[in-house]
Amino acid sequence: MAIAFVSATTTSANSGVGVDVTVASGDTILIVHGIDNSTNALTAVSATVGGNAMTQLGTINNNVPNDQFCLYYLNPPVGTQSVVITETGGTAHLSRAVLYSGTISSGWTPNFAQGNGTNNVNLSTTFTTSGTNSWLFACFRNDSSAPSGTAPATARGSTANNIMSVDSNATVSPGSQNVQFTNGNSGQTEYFVIEIPVPVAGPANVKTFNGLAVASVKTIKGLAIGSVKTINGLA
Repeated sequence: MAIAFVSATTTSANSGVGVDVTVASGDTILIVHGIDNSTNALTAVSATVGGNAMTQLGTINNNVPNDQFCLYYLNPPVGTQSVVITETGGTAHLSRAVLYSGTISSGWTPNFAQGNGTNNVNLSTTFTTSGTNSWLFACFRNDSSAPSGTAPATARGSTANNIMSVDSNATVSPGSQNVQFTNGNSGQTEYFVIEIPVPVAGPANVKTFNGLAVASVKTIKGLAIGSVKTINGLA
């Protein structure tokens, strides 16, 4: 089953205050990213969904305020779930919870990158995907202006306080991918990029002999026999 976008929920809240996200059966990956909105330096961040701890990909702590963070959770519980972000150092945040459905490769360990640039009108970088059926997700923020263009190009949610969520909206070929954030003014730009892998369907389970597919045939002394109607022993 392919990956599909489900929803993007944006909220502005104080540390420790939750936002509700509706999770349906088959929704498999929740990505939460955002920025600290206070004037204090963000030293740590954690999040839960439905009381379950999310896994942190990283934080970028080089611009006070507006330090960026990104976390994820696989197979969130079904129903209306509260996503609670707790900051250490910072006191308030703007965040976005992006939900996807579909089958995620088992034992998924995220292939991701994070980075930043100062006084970049255009931030451009490359990211290498390894899966043959992967989607590409990226989130950006800029402290001067909203982006006029991004790669990947499909936006998820509105541009709020210059943060963006985008994805490829389709599988991408393995190899080098262009990731770009274009904005009208120079300023600090920060980003996370994540590869979301989709399992590749394997071959059917086929019985073989010497590398060739074989059928199940009833035999006597190695010879195939059929069901034959007889009269007095004659066919």
